[in-house]
Amino acid sequence: MTAAAAAPPDIRDALFQTAAMAKKFQLVDTFEQRTSTTPPETNWKLCLVCQEETTESLVCPVLSKRRDPGSGYTTMAANLVKFDELGKLPRTVQLQRLDEGQGVEATMVAHQAKWHKTCMLQYNNTMLRRAEKRLIASSSAFGSTDNVSGKRARTHSSEATTSGTSCFFCGKSGTETLHEVATFQVDTRVRKCAAQVGDNELMARLSMGDMVALEAKYHSKCLLALYYRAKTTVEAEQKTDHEGVMSRIVLAELVLYIEETHLEEGTAPVFRLADLAKLYTTRMEELGVALCKKVNSTRLKERLLAQLPGLRSQSKGRDVLLAFDEDIGEALGKACEQDCETEAVHLARAAQIVRRYMFEDTDRFRGSFPGGCQES
Repeated sequence: MTAAAAAPPDIRDALFQTAAMAKKFQLVDTFEQRTSTTPPETNWKLCLVCQEETTESLVCPVLSKRRDPGSGYTTMAANLVKFDELGKLPRTVQLQRLDEGQGVEATMVAHQAKWHKTCMLQYNNTMLRRAEKRLIASSSAFGSTDNVSGKRARTHSSEATTSGTSCFFCGKSGTETLHEVATFQVDTRVRKCAAQVGDNELMARLSMGDMVALEAKYHSKCLLALYYRAKTTVEAEQKTDHEGVMSRIVLAELVLYIEETHLEEGTAPVFRLADLAKLYTTRMEELGVALCKKVNSTRLKERLLAQLPGLRSQSKGRDVLLAFDEDIGEALGKACEQDCETEAVHLARAAQIVRRYMFEDTDRFRGSFPGGCQES
């Protein structure tokens, strides 16, 4: 066994210490550069709708004296979902925070949600019906100035009482009232919505002629459903475009951050890919982009390497580390140098440590040898 292997740990460290490098490698902590953007959680002690402290008393359906105290949650949850579909919910009410996996109503019951009476009245059944009517009315009045005949077009739909007719959209008559299309503006809007949602079956029916000439009839809920589908489709496309623009901006900021960190003297920055991915996600959320899935780290690494030619990736266990070529080359060069003076200094220090341990050792030899034992 060699002296180096038998020496204590600090002696081995001194013996195998490499030459000093010009820069000290340091793992960059990206968490120091970001701020918390976690959306505020719902405070169940405040009003569910406005989330504000006021002098108005709070109403809790659980404390109601009715036979079915939980019915208030049923109505409120259903109305909030419908208002959200119409895009009429305030920012203080976020359904994703009101649903913990079992549904909005179950979450309300579990937390004994409360609200102000004035806030609740803004989202009752009456206000919901008014919101639906306003949406249909605004859709019917759309494009009234486009009438080529120059005559004032009617913006209402006459109710059909003829039996045996069916809805132009669902193909059913049902028990609900059917309305007859009386304006070309409705026909124009329906054609536009059908193209937006890509409903080939509906566009095939529209190819037979305009809805006024066909005396087409419809259920109000079917027409409203088509308008809503078109609205959500357009919003999704706009969201995708917005997300792409924000993604490019965040990538540019991340590249600048890496370059500025590399310019700092005295250290050779090493970036952990997982930390950069979290920093990327955080910045996207700060810019108002809610990512539906986790950022693809491999794709992010490829984008960074394409923008920073001098950057290289190295795997270390489950981690992927990013460092610059010039720093890696300098480190390898220093590690391979044979500096005799430096080695002599290390050996002198190691010898000093060995001597200190030898003199501190109190376990001495107490035996004896017979006379003439060294004679051949």
